[in-house]
Amino acid sequence: MNYFLLYLQLIYLNTFLASQTLKITPLITYGHYRKITVYSYSYDLTLALLISYAINNVSNISFKNISVKKLFIYQGVTLLSAIIFALLGEVKFLQNFTISGDFWKHLSLREIIVFLIIGIPLVYLTCRDFFIIWRDKRCKNTIFAISAMLTLFIVNYVLLIVNSAKNVHYHIHHAIFSTFMALQFNDLSNNLMIIGNAIYMGVLIEGISFYGIQELYIFMTDSTTPITNMYYSLVITVVGIIGWIFITCLNFKRITKYHIYIRGKPTMLAPIPKPAPERALTAMEGT
Repeated sequence: MNYFLLYLQLIYLNTFLASQTLKITPLITYGHYRKITVYSYSYDLTLALLISYAINNVSNISFKNISVKKLFIYQGVTLLSAIIFALLGEVKFLQNFTISGDFWKHLSLREIIVFLIIGIPLVYLTCRDFFIIWRDKRCKNTIFAISAMLTLFIVNYVLLIVNSAKNVHYHIHHAIFSTFMALQFNDLSNNLMIIGNAIYMGVLIEGISFYGIQELYIFMTDSTTPITNMYYSLVITVVGIIGWIFITCLNFKRITKYHIYIRGKPTMLAPIPKPAPERALTAMEGT
């Protein structure tokens, strides 16, 4: 078990609690967020921690050369990004901004200036991280993580269509955008990359804290009627099981090569440790 990932949850816990505290203060206008209750205060925390843990696992996050200073930077930036983004929602001319449909046609000059001020540093961090990913030949891991998330949203869209959802349209919430960017910033080897990941994780936690799990709904619909047609659900279930059988039979060795053991010993499917160099063996025999 990667205990460091569990340790990071303490940072996200602090960020969530700070967001909820800010949400209750007079600094945030009542009605600009989902109504806070004892249930949402408690269980949205559970969802935020589970989602952040899953993101770090899928992205295979690497936190190299850890120091107390770097951890303080990560905690501080995560907190600040959540608080600042929440306060930006109180700016009147930004309250109606959404990334949905042809949103770019309705941007005001003030909105463009604000997004340039925020966006230019983030674009710089993104381009720098892309360069590092390419240089270190880690594109495959990053592409896999982002592809896995995209596949999940594609499945969401298919399920909406299959169940006859009406007026399906996309709406990219800031938490969704932050999730994808956090998947990219998965090698925290220097302070800039730490800051980049902390910004996006902080915004993700703030989104869930203020608006709940709906912050992760990328496709919206006008349909609210209960689903009663069992046929479509049954077909999807059968297709899913058949797909699982197909993948398991064709890729069993590749999927399980690091996890197959017999009586505590690795099988031929697991990687076999390389033998010690001949020089080392000769030196041992000489002694």
